[in-house]
Amino acid sequence: MPSKLARTLPLNIRGNAINQLKTPLLVPSFSSKAATDIGQVLDLMINSVTETFLLSAYDVHHKKSAIPEFAPAELLFLDSGGYEALKDHQALQPYYPSSDPLDWNHDLYIDVLERIDPEGIMPIIVTSYDHPEERKPTTEQIKDAVDVFKLFPHVGREMLFKPSTHNERYVDINQLIAVTPQFREFDIIGLTEIELGDSIFKRMSNIIRLRSAMDLNQIEKPLHIYGSLDPVCTPLYFLAGADIFDGLSWLRFAYKDDLAVYHSNRAPIEYGIKRSDEFGLAGNYAANLYYLSELTDRMKRYLVERNEKALGKHGEFFARCLVDLRTEHGGAI
Repeated sequence: MPSKLARTLPLNIRGNAINQLKTPLLVPSFSSKAATDIGQVLDLMINSVTETFLLSAYDVHHKKSAIPEFAPAELLFLDSGGYEALKDHQALQPYYPSSDPLDWNHDLYIDVLERIDPEGIMPIIVTSYDHPEERKPTTEQIKDAVDVFKLFPHVGREMLFKPSTHNERYVDINQLIAVTPQFREFDIIGLTEIELGDSIFKRMSNIIRLRSAMDLNQIEKPLHIYGSLDPVCTPLYFLAGADIFDGLSWLRFAYKDDLAVYHSNRAPIEYGIKRSDEFGLAGNYAANLYYLSELTDRMKRYLVERNEKALGKHGEFFARCLVDLRTEHGGAI
């Protein structure tokens, strides 16, 4: 497979490298797309998040959440807000009722970035701007992101690539491979899971192809897959060459036996049928954070042992998936 090793993250923020924070990273996200009062959930759980977490610039602007004045986490990802500005529901994702999107545009995004304190409590990695109603060629996406990040040298720079036109459902990996040398402008390269392909196999294949192109150009940047934070797909994308994963699955589901199940299934088994739904939900959130930490350790152990069984109960399944990928990609893995 493409060269897979722990990558220091990020390269440079506020003039000081973070030497201890290395990939893989599993990043719990806090978004108004997952809860009616995401600010309340953030207040409840923030002291349990010790490594990284993700907020939406859209939510920060609309005061649905706020950058904490104190948090034990080492790093904050500030997402671009494109997901929260999306009105339509994605078919493969669980449905959570939410109000129609509020105003969101490039000027509001810049306004949020201008409010970031360079001497704040933690380093912040900012995602390049995107909006579901706006599409641009890949080269323009890069230029726009570079222009913005020049204005904010105190933040980490993440380039989130989107489809170039509204007629394209997925990113064009061939276009990304063609501009791989320009990845040096950024600290992290991001892609959304749902825009990587129409199957897990296709998404893994595209990750492998992009990682191979980056290796060929000696670009040792982490790959971030947005929307993937579960016990099955996340390890598969990791095996394909991705490094950072975030998502809302930890809020929408409960992790049990290396699967994502309904909260109402895990809670009574763990806490009994007399406990309130609120107690069960809070307990599941805490257990999910612990599980993500454990899964991160398994992934790091895999980097040493190179044995898929280190990844948990689905190790044999993961190994079979890699056989399929080797058949498809040959010497690339």
